[in-house]
Parts: sequence; C-alpha cells; structure tokens
Amino acid sequence: MAAINGFIDQYLNDRDGALQLCLKRWVKTDAQVGKYLDEPLVALRMIVLTIIEQPQILYEFSRQVAVEWGHMTGERPYFQQPQTEAHPDAAYSHERVQQILTELLHQLSAVQPDATLE
Repeated sequence: MAAINGFIDQYLNDRDGALQLCLKRWVKTDAQVGKYLDEPLVALRMIVLTIIEQPQILYEFSRQVAVEWGHMTGERPYFQQPQTEAHPDAAYSHERVQQILTELLHQLSAVQPDATLE
C-alpha cells in the first residue's frame, strides 16, 4: 500500500487534491491490491483501468471526488449526470477525472515500460 500511495503522491497531477484522496481511499478497499501484493503498481494499474474503462464506475468515482472536493473547500459540488455536459463551475467533470487518471497510467507505463495499458 505504501508503494501505491507514494506513486500517487508523486505522479498524480491533481492540483485540488480531492481526486488524490479518493483514489487512495478507493485503492485501500479494492480487492485487486491483494491479488498483486508483490506488484503493487500492477494493482494500481488494474484499479485505474477499471475506473476509466467502465462508465458506471467512472461516474461513481467522479461523484465521490466531487463530494470530497466540496468537503475540502466548503463549496457546493456540482454533480455531472451520465452523458450530459458538466456544469461550468464543476471542479471535476467525468472527462477531467478520466484525463487525470489516464495521465497516471502513462506515468505507470514510464516506470514499468514492459507493462501495457491493455
């Protein structure tokens, strides 16, 4: 778990920090971590792929990120509905969350060049 959290701390580009906190919380409860105890970054890759490749999971994860952002800032979060445009003031749209996580996957590939992005 420490290797995963360290990688997230170092490579996740999330200036507001809500996505980072939610991803760490998500990883803590995901069964993938137990399957890859000797390869924690493979577990992280599998978790991130699951989030970005399955729309319902992405929507739920994005909702959790918006809630976290609201708690952190004391502001009202904006929740994007599936297949709709994000509110202009939304800190985390589905697209932004997916983009940030995709960038993290590319960082994982740089660290593990023999792994593919499936």
